[in-house]
Amino acid sequence: MTINPSQVQLLRREASRLRARRQALSEAIAGADEPLKQATVDLLRGSLQQELESLKTTESKFGELGSKVQAEATRVFFDDLRLSYTGVLSGLGQETVGRSNVTMMRAAWSLPPQTTPVDSNRHSLTTQSVFEIIELNARAYALVADAEALTFDLDVKSNPEGAIVSYRRRGDAYKDHPSPTNSTIRFLTYAIWTVRFRKKGYEEQEFEFNPFVESNHVISVNLVK
Repeated sequence: MTINPSQVQLLRREASRLRARRQALSEAIAGADEPLKQATVDLLRGSLQQELESLKTTESKFGELGSKVQAEATRVFFDDLRLSYTGVLSGLGQETVGRSNVTMMRAAWSLPPQTTPVDSNRHSLTTQSVFEIIELNARAYALVADAEALTFDLDVKSNPEGAIVSYRRRGDAYKDHPSPTNSTIRFLTYAIWTVRFRKKGYEEQEFEFNPFVESNHVISVNLVK
């Protein structure tokens, strides 16, 4: 599902703004160590809450610039970004103050090590996870803008072939793909998906696929008896 030039421009502008925001936040709290102080936690929470409001505004503008045909894909795309923000924000509760909260704070997405957006020597793991989710959402905007599309195709393969494939977004029920492996799930909205493989006589397997960090849209599994 393609997007128009005005929508592309909007997403590129927001990606740039997010990266500038991440950099400014990084400079503001450089050197903050675990356990975090209340002022640092408040700053991180406030930044994420502001980004949730910005996300809402961007979604509204994106919808106004597009067509009704895009409505459902637009909802799924922005809702997935919202889930990522709220997942990290929920880990920044009062219990974060005065102790390390790294386990709670791991973001739903993971950047490849070579693309870590900030100097890890200057920031705690908790603050890095906030920077990471901002960067990942910037990457989501940029990728959809580059693709000029809200959807992608995902190849699903298994050895041996003939596995039943189901897929879902976080919090949703599984939906069966009509064709067994090897096949292609077409027109998935850009979002994080969990894909399940089932074949009689073999163990069930689940894999999370994140199109914002995986350049090859392929899941290939070796089924185990």
